[in-house]
Amino acid sequence: MSEGEERASLEGHTGWITDCAVSPDGSFVVSASRDGTLKIWDLTVAEETVPFPGHQGIVNACAMSPIIKVRDKGGVEGADALLVSGGSDGTLSLRLASTGELVKTWQAHDDPVRSCAISADGSWIMSADDNLLNFWDLTAEKLSTWEVFAGGVFVRGCALSTDGSFIVSASDETVQVWDTATGGELASLKGHTRPVNACAVSPDGSFVVSASDDGTLKLWDPRGGELLRTLEGHSWGVDGCAVAPDASFLVSASKDGSLKLWDPATGEELRTLKGHDFVTACAVSPDGQYVVSAADDGLKVWDAGGGTEIAAIPLAGQLRCVALHPSRPLVWCGDPGGALHLVEPLPIVYGPIIVTAIDGGRGPVVPCAYCIEVWPLGEEWLGQAVDCPRCQGRMRVNSFIAGPPKG
Repeated sequence: MSEGEERASLEGHTGWITDCAVSPDGSFVVSASRDGTLKIWDLTVAEETVPFPGHQGIVNACAMSPIIKVRDKGGVEGADALLVSGGSDGTLSLRLASTGELVKTWQAHDDPVRSCAISADGSWIMSADDNLLNFWDLTAEKLSTWEVFAGGVFVRGCALSTDGSFIVSASDETVQVWDTATGGELASLKGHTRPVNACAVSPDGSFVVSASDDGTLKLWDPRGGELLRTLEGHSWGVDGCAVAPDASFLVSASKDGSLKLWDPATGEELRTLKGHDFVTACAVSPDGQYVVSAADDGLKVWDAGGGTEIAAIPLAGQLRCVALHPSRPLVWCGDPGGALHLVEPLPIVYGPIIVTAIDGGRGPVVPCAYCIEVWPLGEEWLGQAVDCPRCQGRMRVNSFIAGPPKG
């Protein structure tokens, strides 16, 4: 087992780091902190590139779009990612992610913003407070509002389908599925007996997984709301869940100190990964070969196929979040003391990055994970390893196509 190598420890926040996100090209990372600031860090030199005030209070969440065409304040057109952040003051801020240039700040909620997301094409923003989901265009015009929960129960998590056609919100003991085009509720998924802490969507949008304090995971059909199966095995609450990029397995992270891998087709428990005292978050590598866990004693990297612990990286403090580079074996995580860590878990080498073709109604396209280019689906690409026509990055295209739910 390798010890792993910490590439850098980036310190500058004075409060807990509450969220982090990696730019689509992997060149920089954004951290959000309870000290009320957002910071942008340059991955190539491991330095804080652009510190800037975020909100009047705690910055609770931040999210990034892919690289898209943008215009700066001088009207100059270029390519950049858009960064959206949400604060305890109820505001949302939209910025050019590489420079921090403020595009707009607006009062989005009367209550603190708990989470936010930006669509894959960068055309709309979602924000969540205690019981509302608001949708906005990039001019801060409100597109719609959906009441999620009443009675002071806040949204604990949300997830966006690969094609952006629906959103899943998790709170209390219920998961709701929302149609992003119409604002209609597609399904209300009820069955958990304790609060739902996290949710995820399969890459083709065929199922939703929810993780709960009742110690179970549940798989649901987002189209009709049917409970497909319940996964039982953890002895304590489940805090995190993730779906492999080819949907071949699920991973769950629990307060009982274990991670479990599951077969979503049968509900069978494939293996249990033990080595932590308290696991807070988990992720699957973009090639589907590795599982990364964040816990009270640091990071661990596991072989998804055999369950072997490959790397253990001890870091100070209970880690709260984990984000993976989209095409390189680099891991970002934040600790409660305000430090952000960049870790290269040696000797990991990724295979072809798994991507999913998306059909939004104009024919299926394949997004490249390396250069963020989008290509029409080749006749023989499904289920095959192909090279990006532009950057020659090696990808494995899933055998299925993601598209809006029907019915």
